[in-house]
Amino acid sequence: MALKDRLNAITRPIQMIWLSIQLHYNAFKEALRNEGVSSLMNPQRIRDAATSTLFITHSHGFIAYENTTVVPSLVHAAHGKILELGPGPGNQIHRFDPSQVDFIYAIDPNPCYGDEIAARVKKLDLQDKYKLLACGVEDSDILIQEGITEGSMDTVLSIQVLCAVGDVKSVMKAVWKLLKPGGYFIFWEHERNKDTGTALAQDIPKMRSTIIAQLITMFVAMAVALPTSNDGFDRDTTEIEFEKRFSSPAEPIGVDSSGGIAIGGIL
Repeated sequence: MALKDRLNAITRPIQMIWLSIQLHYNAFKEALRNEGVSSLMNPQRIRDAATSTLFITHSHGFIAYENTTVVPSLVHAAHGKILELGPGPGNQIHRFDPSQVDFIYAIDPNPCYGDEIAARVKKLDLQDKYKLLACGVEDSDILIQEGITEGSMDTVLSIQVLCAVGDVKSVMKAVWKLLKPGGYFIFWEHERNKDTGTALAQDIPKMRSTIIAQLITMFVAMAVALPTSNDGFDRDTTEIEFEKRFSSPAEPIGVDSSGGIAIGGIL
């Protein structure tokens, strides 16, 4: 790798750190402006708003890069009843083969992607074949209401999602239960680069999420120091816990039980 390319690969994530900090701060101010101090009781909503803005804004860049990889062919292979994990702003919607799709259930715990996905689904005339559910794969009650039960899915699709979940094994157990015998788990995932310099650059996104979590904690701590407002927010008795939703890049995991097939690639 040329020195210029290596430097760009390292500095780009650093630039993303600053952009992420700005977006989280803007989301924090917006929440405080609209809902007052009570909004600080739900820091995850602030994080969701900032994260969705980041990925929606840079969606075209992700799509362009993935077009140079095996991702389009992987998504094109999805068929039947499909469960897409973590669709984000909907970067994969245009890659499905409508003639091979019975229905696509997309699940993402971040509800802020709803409007963006709805617009893309409408543009591709897939309103009758695509539904976004604001939940995770572990939210079985919500899935059951939609008919997503054990052994009901022909395909589960996961494009760069496993690297951002805290417990990959539990997610894979849930995926395996949902697949029909002979169903497909299609994935494309990160792997730690063997080059030391590039591997260090890969750690920067993890650092970014940690920094952002610390900043949100700081913002909330500053707000908690304010006098108790009329909405009953009590700085002395209210305990706010923060969950780190990002972990280090995870290696791809395939389905190794009989009856299932896993196909995928490594970034």
